[in-house]
Amino acid sequence: MTIKSKSNIKELMKKLKLILFSVLIFIILISFLIKRTPYIFKREGTDETGIVMKVYDGDTIRVRFLNGKEEKIRFIGVNCPELDDEREEIRIFAHIAKRFTFVNLYKKKVILTYDWELRDKYGRVLAYIWLKNDLFNEIIIKKGFAFAFLKFPFKREFQMRFKKAEEWARINKKGLWSIGREKVISPQETFNYINEYLSVKFICENIYFGRKYIFLDSSRDYAHTFSVLIPITEKLKFGNISKFNNKILIARGLIERYKKKTQMIVFSPLQLKLLNN
Repeated sequence: MTIKSKSNIKELMKKLKLILFSVLIFIILISFLIKRTPYIFKREGTDETGIVMKVYDGDTIRVRFLNGKEEKIRFIGVNCPELDDEREEIRIFAHIAKRFTFVNLYKKKVILTYDWELRDKYGRVLAYIWLKNDLFNEIIIKKGFAFAFLKFPFKREFQMRFKKAEEWARINKKGLWSIGREKVISPQETFNYINEYLSVKFICENIYFGRKYIFLDSSRDYAHTFSVLIPITEKLKFGNISKFNNKILIARGLIERYKKKTQMIVFSPLQLKLLNN
């Protein structure tokens, strides 16, 4: 064997060692990622069922899966106003969006489906949230409590659905698209507008101080009244509550159904207008 042949063999061995070393590093890295993020390689189209245990804001929840594991979930393609926004009007709508999600999802069974990317940079699982055959990501946009968030890529089918939902909400002045132009209804009409953002004009005939809320009731028949609820934690913002007694008020917010009555939670004095002094 010539000196040149020996040199070529040594060079070949060096290249083989380098290739083997690179493959080994790749295997170690993949193993680390699988261990660190168990769902990173979840197959597209995989469904999981769970119960919503907590609502952080309009587009983020915590779900407990059937195996007992809990995960923080961020809705794909949805962007709600932020609770810590410096603008009060935006904060109001952030609370309304959170309430809408709470009323419709808390303690409910949901089905989660996934897209190409399973987690965001904060470690939250990215998912489509289904209530049977209804896609909640689409519903909250169509109701006007969120925007379609198309900054990051996801399936085009859902991008188009969310974009159309936002356009429909804007044209029909739903939710945040109706700020300053809210439809005003009576307490009797509220049963026809459950889960809608509207204004309600009523006479406050009774005030009741509960453990968590102060109730401004449109009737003394509590079981069938329309009530505006002020969280006790927000009480100081509203000043002397007795000023509302026997006055005509216009309250704007999310109309909810509770047992046989309807209600609305207000988080800011900007949601209550006193019509007579």
